[in-house]
Amino acid sequence: MNERTNGTAAAPPANALGEAIQRHAAALLKASTNAQGMMAINPAQLYCDVELANLRIEILFEALVQAGVIQPGDLVQKLTAKLHFEAGQLEAQDGPQIQLATGSIPRNG
Repeated sequence: MNERTNGTAAAPPANALGEAIQRHAAALLKASTNAQGMMAINPAQLYCDVELANLRIEILFEALVQAGVIQPGDLVQKLTAKLHFEAGQLEAQDGPQIQLATGSIPRNG
């Protein structure tokens, strides 16, 4: 999958995990874009979700490897399969799943 986004070509994936990550990202992008090509993203929600996910992944990976429960290669294979599964679910959705932020944001000062 080597799609164009905002006029720049995506780098070809280096391996199966890279391909899964690219497919997953493309499916998320499509799910956030309406028929007119407009996107609605809540930046605060996106930031918090990404930071929380990164922390969870780092802690889980280190714990599993240190405990000898899983080898890094096995974890990469499982993550690749999970990303492909989730991308398939996103691709099967009927139309975009857009959420808009509402409400007021407290300001400093």
